[in-house]
Amino acid sequence: MPIPTHILTGFLGSGKTTLLNRALKAPALKNTLVIVNEFGEIGLDHLLMENSSDAILELSNGCICCMIRGDLVDTLSSLPDQKFDRLIIETTGLANPAPIIQALIGHPELSRKFNLQSVVTTVDCLNAFTGDCEEVERQIAFADMIVMTKTDLLTEHRRNAAIIECEQNIRAINPNASLVLVANVDDPAELFLASNRINTESVAEDTPSHHHFKTITLRQDAPMPRHVLDHFMEQAIFKFGDDLLRIKGLAYISEHPDQPLIVHGVQNIFHQPEKLPSWPQQPQTALVIITKLKDPAPIERLFRTFLNVPEIDTPDRAAMTENPLAIPGT
Repeated sequence: MPIPTHILTGFLGSGKTTLLNRALKAPALKNTLVIVNEFGEIGLDHLLMENSSDAILELSNGCICCMIRGDLVDTLSSLPDQKFDRLIIETTGLANPAPIIQALIGHPELSRKFNLQSVVTTVDCLNAFTGDCEEVERQIAFADMIVMTKTDLLTEHRRNAAIIECEQNIRAINPNASLVLVANVDDPAELFLASNRINTESVAEDTPSHHHFKTITLRQDAPMPRHVLDHFMEQAIFKFGDDLLRIKGLAYISEHPDQPLIVHGVQNIFHQPEKLPSWPQQPQTALVIITKLKDPAPIERLFRTFLNVPEIDTPDRAAMTENPLAIPGT
């Protein structure tokens, strides 16, 4: 059985380690493995046992803390099977979550051993958007759950204004993540007990933004054959791979219309799609794409092409998939 896995990220000083320390005190997270980096800013000292020279340390609440000293894939591959019930990976404040997500969903061994359920990002409402910081935006873009922090340092009047402004900035980057104020989190452990949130109800407004990333949602009400989805994903990766930060959502597949297919990918790495037992909402393909492209229109046109929606100067699906002379990506 794959081990439930969560990634905790957030910029320097955003409070992610404080949040994790609080969460690990809960009995529900006993027998949880925590992996942190070796660059400091860990802040777990009061939970660790006296001897901190070993690579794996037992925490006072029964958890384990593994300090990454080598490649993440090697570290995860070497972990003992079934010695823990849950895995939390805490990144450094400057980390890009993409390589970790790619390792968990794209590596053959790790994708069988670990089930990535959510990416939790802490955002400092006071300082996150005071400069042009792509790392902050990238961490927000990859998040399933965003925890807003530091508002308790403000007066009530300034606090409300800061929260509103922070929410607006976050939604401009990632309108689909769940959003919570840390002051309203009574039990932080709950943040690491929920499964992967696929929220396709929110749609980003197409308005000018100073942010580096853009979110779009591709929708289709009618079911599509599985091979159509696969061909679209292959072409999207070929054409836009490095600019596709994250794709996730549910697909309405004609071979099994009563069971949605979970689509989850990061840049050019995609998890093998899995079926849910039933639809949590009205059946509909809804793919949320976070991209670095300033104009997402080419992705939208590619999607419509594979749905056989005719457009001027755009090849139909047969031309993209059945022409033996066609060159992929042209």
